[in-house]
This record gives sequence, structure tokens and C-alpha cells, in this order.
Amino acid sequence: MSNHFRVICWSFIVALLITSLQSPSLWRFGTSTLLNVKIYHNPIVDNDSNTKQGRSNFSEEIQIGDWDVFLSSMFNITISNSSRQCEAKNRYSCQCNTLAAERKDYGRWENHHRHLVQTAETLRTRDLDVMFLGDSIIEQWNGTKQLSKGSLRKNRESFETKFSKSHGAQLEGLPMGAAGDTIQNLKWHVQNGYFPETINPKIVWILIGTNNLEIPCLSPANISLGILDVAYLVHNLRPNATIVVQGLLPLGDELGNFTLRDFWRKAQGINTLLKSMIQNISFLHYYEATTEELLVSEREISEHHSRDGVHPSTVGYDVIGKGVEAEILQLLS
Repeated sequence: MSNHFRVICWSFIVALLITSLQSPSLWRFGTSTLLNVKIYHNPIVDNDSNTKQGRSNFSEEIQIGDWDVFLSSMFNITISNSSRQCEAKNRYSCQCNTLAAERKDYGRWENHHRHLVQTAETLRTRDLDVMFLGDSIIEQWNGTKQLSKGSLRKNRESFETKFSKSHGAQLEGLPMGAAGDTIQNLKWHVQNGYFPETINPKIVWILIGTNNLEIPCLSPANISLGILDVAYLVHNLRPNATIVVQGLLPLGDELGNFTLRDFWRKAQGINTLLKSMIQNISFLHYYEATTEELLVSEREISEHHSRDGVHPSTVGYDVIGKGVEAEILQLLS
């Protein structure tokens, strides 16, 4: 991607954020506010023929109105078309989109999915305060790892002390996480059974996007908008629920690495965008865990609070859970 195109893309994102702050109603669901935006595109390349289609630099005007129209327009520009808003050197081979996607390890992954759905269905007669949606960070808080292949009982006990009324907690929670899931995988789960008709959580808590950091062509804007896409999908399914999007946690660039480098810088960019965009969306709340206790310095994660530089230890879950519990109680008060 040329520097010129990077500047154009980011200028567009910043312009929209500034506009949203000046006109909050633009971001609210059901408003009739309209905004004409001129978008500049790079050449469109046909992957099969490797030939350019259309003019090399053209503009198109879009009209942004209601929230769903805004999302559709925004995603078509920044995510859905793989030749736009990608960071890979060869952006034409980059497949960045928000389509729901199954996994290559479909057998084990589907079995884990079915187990989670069955668990949700058994809660039909219970009052559910919060449902947690995410990847391995949520799965390990539930006491399993690697798609239920291993057990982390201490983590489950940490969860139960805060989100299981049968264990004396004030809240009832349901963790729905699958190791290795990307935003697209979570979207598939949501569309395929995570929300049985009998489940009506008061709060849906979303922590997803960590595994998307490993996809080189995805920019912070791509990932941020993908997370919002999941939140909007959940809102369509449960319009009365409060939806909380949690910012990504500090992490190293690989398992076993506790040094904060490229992935954490990228995650911080995502968190900044999420916070800015969500503050004027009426049905969304943004939450970011306090990181002071999770880090030993600005550049290193505490090995006492993290198992491997990515996933919290039981102590880490205790610290994070305390803040999450307080936020949920405040939202429900």
C-alpha cells in the first residue's frame, strides 16, 4: 500500500470520527441524519487476470444515514473489498472481510460450538445477567483450553466467584469462548446458535479481535469495524440487551513472549478507535481493563498475571474479573 493511499484511508477515518463528535446523532440508531462523503479508491485488480478494472483513481459519493446504512457503507469501503484498506504488501491477495467464517479444524471446533450452545440452552429457566462472547481468553476463563481439550479448573473457580449465583456471586454469567477464534468465527457462532430463543441476557460482553492481529493485511480500522459488526449483529438478535465491547488486553507478539511490541501497539490503536466510535452509539458501551496491575513496566507483561503473554493467569483473571464485575453491576443498577 502506498503512503499516499494510507494517508487517504486514515484521513477518512479521522474525518468520520471528528464528524461523529460534532454531530452525535449521526451515530445513533434510527436517526435521519445524512452525510455525503466522497471516497477515493485505488485501482481494482482482478485476481484471476491480474488486470486493472476501471479508472486508477476515482471517487464515489455515498450517503450515510441510519446506523445500518452507515455500517453497510463503511464496511463496503474499508473491509469487504480486499483491494481496499489493507496493509499487506500485496493487498490484492489480502482477504479482509466481515463475512462469517467456519474454521479449517471444523470437527473439533464444531463439537466445541455444539457444547456451548447446549450449555446455553440449559439456562432457559435461569435469570442470565451477562453473556461473554470471545476467543480463548473467554474460553480459558470458563476453565477449558484448546476447544475443551484441556482443563483449567482454577480459572473456572475464578469465574464462578463473580458470575455464578450458586457459588455466592451477585451475578449470573455465561462464558461462550473458543480458542483461536477470529471476529469472523465469532460472527458464525452468533449466527448459528449462540442465542437460542430462550436466552435473554441483560448484558452481552464482547472481547474479540486478538487473533485478527496475526493477519498482516488487517489494519486497526479493519479490526475495529469488524468488532462493531459483531456488536451490531448481536443488537439485531437481542435489541433490549446492553452490549459492552471490551478493548483488547496487553499481549506479546507470540505465546511465551511477555514483551509488549507490535501486536500491543496495534491493539492500542484498535482500542482507541473503538472508544472513539462507541461513545456516541446509544446501545453500546466501551470498557477497557486497567492495565497497571497486569504490567511490570510499560514494555512488559507481568508473568504473575499472565500464563503465556497472551492469556491471563488465574490471578490475572481475578484482577480483570473484579473490574468487569464492578462495571456490570453499575450498568445494571
